[in-house]
Amino acid sequence: MLGKVLNEGFNEKMLHNIYSKHIFRMIQDVYAGVGREKVVDAIIIRNKLEQNKLFDDNMKRFFDLVTRSKVPQLSQVMAYLKILREESSKNQLREITHRINNFLKGVDKDGQMSFIDFSSEITKEIRDIQRAQSKKEIQLIKAQMIEIAQDINLREVEGEKDCLGYSLKPFGDLSSAISGLRRGFLYGIAGAPRRGKTNFTLELATLVASNSKKPVLFFTWEQTKKNLTYRLLAKETRINPDTLQRRRIKGVPENDMKFAQGWVKMEQYMDCLYVIEGTKEDTVDRIKAHAYNAMQDHQTDEVLIVCDYIQKMPIARNYDSEKFRVEEISTDLKRLTIELNCPLIIISSLNKEGCMIEVTENDDERPGLYHCKGSGDIEYDLDCAMILSKDWGDSKELYNQMSHLAESMNKDAIHLPKIDILSLHLDKNRDAPEGKSPCVQYFFFIEENRFFELGFKEATNAYRFSRIESLLKKLMNEGFVKFRDIEGGPHKTLMEQASDISGAPNQDMRPKIRLKR
Repeated sequence: MLGKVLNEGFNEKMLHNIYSKHIFRMIQDVYAGVGREKVVDAIIIRNKLEQNKLFDDNMKRFFDLVTRSKVPQLSQVMAYLKILREESSKNQLREITHRINNFLKGVDKDGQMSFIDFSSEITKEIRDIQRAQSKKEIQLIKAQMIEIAQDINLREVEGEKDCLGYSLKPFGDLSSAISGLRRGFLYGIAGAPRRGKTNFTLELATLVASNSKKPVLFFTWEQTKKNLTYRLLAKETRINPDTLQRRRIKGVPENDMKFAQGWVKMEQYMDCLYVIEGTKEDTVDRIKAHAYNAMQDHQTDEVLIVCDYIQKMPIARNYDSEKFRVEEISTDLKRLTIELNCPLIIISSLNKEGCMIEVTENDDERPGLYHCKGSGDIEYDLDCAMILSKDWGDSKELYNQMSHLAESMNKDAIHLPKIDILSLHLDKNRDAPEGKSPCVQYFFFIEENRFFELGFKEATNAYRFSRIESLLKKLMNEGFVKFRDIEGGPHKTLMEQASDISGAPNQDMRPKIRLKR
């Protein structure tokens, strides 16, 4: 917290009490000496005050009041800092006004100065006030160049980095394609309904929380916290969400074991993942306050924010046009990523045209960024824009492979697992690594809300179909893909199963032509 307020411009001039100024000086000295990653303890500050012979009775009473005070939230501190900055500037302007009056009256030291010297000195002080009023001091590019040079030298010793942001493994291809979720970047994921946008971003959120152990804030204006938690449980336990919410779990040994195993998996990120039900009060400023508080609770300056979804986010002012609403929210969120230096993911819905394109079952045409509802200039704010769409051809190939496998195993080849192959198109990828495909494919288990990475989309059908077969067999061996037994006996053919469904066993499946007499 101390490092944050110092970086935001907090200084001694904002304090009026002499005792608070003494304490601030001691904190600054200790803070500069021990390093910013360590805690400045109250006992250390007291010893420092005693060494400088500043700890008299009045200081002792004031110091005791300070140490007994409740530690504020970081969001409260940032709001108070803004007030202090304003008041400090006004007080300094009052002092300048007093000096100008003395100059005009010809009294005190100011009255003896020449106009050029006096105006030059006053102008300098006003510029200092203006500089202090700004949140951060401007710096030469030299400082950044030194940091870059140090990083390059460090890589020669420690080796190359896997990615520049938070790792998304086991989504290795996506992590390499976008170089991880990078700090200060705004990410957008769009898609038609029932394409798993929320489930996919939940998956990314849990991966970041598990891999980095940093706080992740998932804001939702569409689902309840409990409903999303059930989705996560379904993903980790491999139990259908309806079964989790309605049926007995402990009484069924298989479900009881699955639930216990899923709980262990969720323990890897349950202490870092926040799910917040968004309200009309949760504007971008409120999101910023939540982020500051989460960073303070976890003693870090890192956080990941997810907003589901941008069209439902509230805004302070009213707009008749949804386009203008979305544009302002998008711009504010981009500013937030820069201010917090964190990655932020927004989910977007598609307009009617984009949804119609998605259901045409034609892989030659798919939705784009311009099909986002009320999109406007949202693509200019995004650093990475992703479109999630169904690959109809590959999904059909997957269905055919599952059907043949089930029939060869004397299993039900009609009621197959509900799995789609989804393509994640990277329509915009700022500072992308060289030579990476702009499309990553996934198996999406619809009932379990789970994704498995298939890899970069191959242009050749033979390679693509072979990879689908490899992943399918791997998931079968691991127990993720299971086929049903055939009702009424294990040796029915595909034609016989279809006959059972039609209600007329073993009858000719060819269409009958009835002639009129």
